[in-house]
Amino acid sequence: MLKPRELAVIKFIKKHNAEYGLLPSARQISTHLGLKSSRSAQNYLNALKSKGYLLHSQPRTCSYALADDCLEKRDHASTRAIPLLGTIAAGTPTTSFDNAPEKSIEVPCEFFADSKELFFALQVAGDSMGGDAICDGDIAIVRKQREGFCRKDILAVRVGTDEFTLKRLRYKNFKQVELLPSNPQYPVIEVLAAEIWVVGVYVGLMRRLLT
Repeated sequence: MLKPRELAVIKFIKKHNAEYGLLPSARQISTHLGLKSSRSAQNYLNALKSKGYLLHSQPRTCSYALADDCLEKRDHASTRAIPLLGTIAAGTPTTSFDNAPEKSIEVPCEFFADSKELFFALQVAGDSMGGDAICDGDIAIVRKQREGFCRKDILAVRVGTDEFTLKRLRYKNFKQVELLPSNPQYPVIEVLAAEIWVVGVYVGLMRRLLT
């Protein structure tokens, strides 16, 4: 959910883009909204990027792009089609997404640091990862990866034979693993380590902009 000031920033960005065909700079946003400095505006831009309303126009830079503009243009030179495999739980693990009819979606290339890696998308059901701004209905972008992940990584995990969830992992001991939500309203789930398989690492999300 957007905070009032974040909502004001995104509305000004869309209005400025519609009128001038250009995205406003941090300085222009700061001046228009009466912020203390361009740094304050940049902080709001970074927050909107983390929530999926804006995208980095180039990796590791302070520039940005509107998420819906990137999707609507469907520019195949700057997007990549990946499979949308179904739904993954952000709450209690649910049944497999692998059996869902496969579709594909166009995703901005900013998500892909290495074009040789394999990615897929899943629609999020639930808000147990709300502390990471992952909301019910978002499209999670996942890099296929079974090992080599970090403790801070959010993972698409298979639990048992046919249940999947989006969580962080913490190994309690050699036999038990904890599935960690980022929404404090949800409990930590303990499972046997032998019943956990990592499917991939969450790399970002897509979300419709407010109108």
